Formats: sequence, C-alpha cells, structure tokens
Amino acid sequence: MGLSRNQQWGHWSLNAYETKISDLIVALPPDYIPVNFDKARIRGLEAIVSVRIAGWNVDNDLTILDPVNESAGPENGNLLPRRAQQSYRLDVYRAFGRFQVGGSLYVAGRRFDDPANTIRLNPYSLVGLRVEYALSKAWRLQGRIENLFNTNYETAAYYNQPGRAVYLTLRYQP
Repeated sequence: MGLSRNQQWGHWSLNAYETKISDLIVALPPDYIPVNFDKARIRGLEAIVSVRIAGWNVDNDLTILDPVNESAGPENGNLLPRRAQQSYRLDVYRAFGRFQVGGSLYVAGRRFDDPANTIRLNPYSLVGLRVEYALSKAWRLQGRIENLFNTNYETAAYYNQPGRAVYLTLRYQP
C-alpha cells in the first residue's frame, strides 16, 4: 500500500508492505548449510523524497524492516538473518553540460547473521563518488570510486566486503 505525490519542489512517496514467506531457505553459520524456515514475515515501510535544489538532484530513500521468523521452535519471533532493520540511501547528482557529477551515501543498520540472533553484524556506511562525460548521445565515459573511505564491513559474518575500488567504464547505449 502506498501514497505518492509530485509536488512543485519534487516528489515523495510512502509505501508500507507485508510479505509472508513459506519455506524460506537460509544458510546458517558456521558451516552455512542451507536450512528451511517454515514461515517468515517481513513488514516494511519505505519513504522516498526526491528534490531539486540549486540544480542538484537529491534522492533520499529510507527503509525500515521488521523481518521475523514465524517458524515453530526456539527461534520463533527472532529477526531473520542478514536483514538490516534500517537502511538509508542518499544520492546527489548534477549535470554540467556534457559532464555529470554525483555522490552517494548508503547506511545499513544492525542485523544478525544467525537465526538465534547471537551473531551481531555491525551497522556500516559507504560513500561513493562518480563523474561521467557524454562523448556523444550513445557513448559515455564514467569514473567512480566505491567505498571512498575504505570502510571494513560484513554483510555476512566473517565475509569481508571489498575495500575502496576505482572503476573506469565506457558505456554504449543507442
């Protein structure tokens, strides 16, 4: 269920949802053998606001989740593994003729790696920057830096994610 509206200053939307899952397969630590959860439920609220300020496009996206294991057993009512209860994304960008520059911020809240909710995964924030040049209508050259501050983080316990990375991309889109 959602509401959205275009305004003079931009666009907003607010969406609420509930997903019921039967037979959810989850890989459990420490050996990550797949296990079946009979029932799970994910409730979510998503708020999106997009505005244009002094020529800059600013997109905000906040998600709040309530991911619950509803299977019978000792983990009933616990949070589902690896699902952050809160996440936020900010994307800011602007065109200057054939150039476009931008940056993004992604923040993920705490979550657990196991059904018993004993292995906590820390929250983390990532920053990215990008610049793009339109060589023609169909060709673009883009440079970007992901994980600008070389943040150490895990989306699964003991599974480190890439550090700072630099990419140069030539894209053709007719």
